[in-house]
Amino acid sequence: MSPITPEPAVAGPSPLAAPQAVDGCGHARRQWLLALAALGLIAPAATAGAAAAAGSGSPGGVLADVGATVAPPGAIRLAVADSADNGASVPVVVESLLADTTEILLLADINPVPIAVRFEIPPGTDAFVATRLKLAASGPVHAVVRAQGRLLATTRDVTVAVGGCG
Repeated sequence: MSPITPEPAVAGPSPLAAPQAVDGCGHARRQWLLALAALGLIAPAATAGAAAAAGSGSPGGVLADVGATVAPPGAIRLAVADSADNGASVPVVVESLLADTTEILLLADINPVPIAVRFEIPPGTDAFVATRLKLAASGPVHAVVRAQGRLLATTRDVTVAVGGCG
């Protein structure tokens, strides 16, 4: 009986891997744009254009990518500390006062994958969520609410003293 020999390792990226648009921080922006498309937050055809324009670095760039508009004052309450001692565990509370809220998302621009968490809100329940986020560095945290067929958002800037996403 002959000994089993392992196959030689292949160096370099897989020939099947698609090229990815990378933003200024080295994150694969295309990956999360495709995730947004899978969630139905953006049209799949929009991912190519958004990926090509990756790395704009403009405030609200993530909100523009998902098609969210700024919520009227008081419609969405986002409670998060202005300064966090540890980015590995940042408490966040979101409450939507909009009728027919079906979904709440929390996005963090600076994280490798900006979609931090997505909550589905069952009909007839209060649109209130509380969680902890892991933030890579200081930057904006967005609460995006799907209500009455629209995406509305509010944003707060958080300063992180110690990094959380590595």
